[in-house]
Amino acid sequence: MEFNPTSKKNDFSGLGLKVYDEFTSANEKDLEQYALDKSFCEIVQESCVYFIPGPKNLGIIVGILGQYVATLNVPANTIDFPFTEPYDLGHAIVTESGEAKRISYRELAKMAYERMPSAN
Repeated sequence: MEFNPTSKKNDFSGLGLKVYDEFTSANEKDLEQYALDKSFCEIVQESCVYFIPGPKNLGIIVGILGQYVATLNVPANTIDFPFTEPYDLGHAIVTESGEAKRISYRELAKMAYERMPSAN
């Protein structure tokens, strides 16, 4: 990987990679997922990286110290992924009290729900 100041956005159009961050607006069809990703990162309050497999892609979401950083949607062959509970919707790595732990996306969603101000 090497920085090239003459690169243009179109130079990367064939990669199939989609990136959302604070500088890139989400497409209308992705707005709900973008809002959910951002909310999960903020509710965790520490750091998180979670992976959501799709039929032909892998979503990678990163949050640091309760701040949403980015979503990467990477083309991927996910046919052989083990889509079994509890990890059928994906994996998450979160830090809490300075310790990293792996949980399922379902557990992350439950954690976020329980920490929402309206849930109390």
